[in-house]
Amino acid sequence: MDVTTDNFQDVLKELKSLIDKCDFISIDCEFTGLDEAPATAIGTLRSASSGMANYTGMTAEEELQSRYEKIKASTMFLVVQVGICVFTWNAQTRSFIATPYNFYVFPREFKGLDRRFLCQAKCMSFLSSNHMDFNKLIKSGISYLNKQEEEYLREGITTKETEFIAGIRETIAEFLADETRSILILPQYDSYHRMLIHRDLSETFDDCFKKENVTVEREVCIKLQKNERTSSLGQTKAKIVESISNMAQKVEDKQIQAAIGFRHVIDHISSSKKLVVGHNMLLDMAQIEAQFCRDLPASCEEFKKNLHERFPLIVDTKSITSSDHPSFGLSFSGGTRLDAVFRTVMHDPFKKPIISLQDGCDKYKNNAQLHEAGYDAYMTGFVFLRTAQQIVMKSGSPSNSPQGKSSTGLTPRLKDLGVSCSRPIDVMIETLRMEGLLNKLYIMGGHSFHSLSLDDGGDEKMETCQKDGSNMGQMAVNSEYPQDSVNGNNGKGLWQIATSRSRNGKFHARDSRRPRQDSFEVNHAHKGQEKRPRMSV
Repeated sequence: MDVTTDNFQDVLKELKSLIDKCDFISIDCEFTGLDEAPATAIGTLRSASSGMANYTGMTAEEELQSRYEKIKASTMFLVVQVGICVFTWNAQTRSFIATPYNFYVFPREFKGLDRRFLCQAKCMSFLSSNHMDFNKLIKSGISYLNKQEEEYLREGITTKETEFIAGIRETIAEFLADETRSILILPQYDSYHRMLIHRDLSETFDDCFKKENVTVEREVCIKLQKNERTSSLGQTKAKIVESISNMAQKVEDKQIQAAIGFRHVIDHISSSKKLVVGHNMLLDMAQIEAQFCRDLPASCEEFKKNLHERFPLIVDTKSITSSDHPSFGLSFSGGTRLDAVFRTVMHDPFKKPIISLQDGCDKYKNNAQLHEAGYDAYMTGFVFLRTAQQIVMKSGSPSNSPQGKSSTGLTPRLKDLGVSCSRPIDVMIETLRMEGLLNKLYIMGGHSFHSLSLDDGGDEKMETCQKDGSNMGQMAVNSEYPQDSVNGNNGKGLWQIATSRSRNGKFHARDSRRPRQDSFEVNHAHKGQEKRPRMSV
């Protein structure tokens, strides 16, 4: 379902109720750009030709901070679509129900707050080629304020306009307190100031007098005339001023709540403390934090702390499908791009659990809408359930099951989801926690892949590929997406480097489009096969 200003309020009530009852939420974003670069084409080429960042000599923490600073710079681009898909377990049908929403979001000027943002030509073309409706975005996109902007507005803004309106209100209060006068003709003002007056009269005074434009000495003026509702404001000037102030405050609160817009969705997801799932979601979460919550802090450690407080349970399906978990075998050797893994989990051994779209969500039933945020969010949640089910079933075998009960009292030894627990998602979350796949974000860029832990007590060190070859890396090709200096260059024929740990605890190199091998030396490449990954696009 597409959500714009036309149906946002109705959808918001419905979505809040679904979030309260759901098992988890998947999320995806679309942006106007990915990497900050000079505005000119030549400047962009020079920036690209300078090569990837050199992290030689940096500690793991320093490299992570450097990568984070690139992500922070990219928040000058806008989020233009947010996909939210709510997944709920149906105990009667023993299946999950998916309800996807595709939100168009666009900031509006409000009381002097007027956002500036960047666009990247290639990304805008990419969005257009994938049927982004820019007219709908700009005309009907849902507005938003982050928390800092809201706090700034509630502190009270003094501008020439607010000072002008304060003077008009003072004049009106004196008029209303004077029982000898029934008509007030305001001084002559230009059309802009007359517009400000009419707007304030309509919003604040709630028809407490009759108003109209009149011509006085060939100039347009505003005429006010008392009516039967005038007395409701009070009899003395002090009481009238107090009444006007209270009405103005209510109007301002209502306007700010409306301007907050899409952030109401993010706030409710955060307060629900439900599991949030994404695919390669670090940039998505950084943008959500920056656009809808507050500006990103200077340090990566502070960002991790803030993000984990806001969303305590996070699963990145890119990290799951890029791992060498024994449950997957060779399943993801064709790559871990979202559409690729979605196709993979439609077949054996990933045929459970059953996942159905909610009635009324016909848009995605028989029509793939790749790179539309709502559909991508649906695919992400689908991939999560199918891969998490496999991991749970593998952990249920005696040779791989952890002994004893977990910290939540659940034992993830399951032959069938739902038998040992009324809500399978609890078992999935606990199993992923024990497998080290919970609250890890996928970070890629430069020459290495890292797993970023958000857990307070988690591993703060990054697992990384080293140039000396002691730790080799997984290599994967992605030729569909625009260049992204934050998350790796995805251009055709260019390698992304990732790191994954084999079952014996050693790092290994592989082409993710070829069968998995613990190492070339141990498993012995086929005769004549090169010991370097082949490029396949």
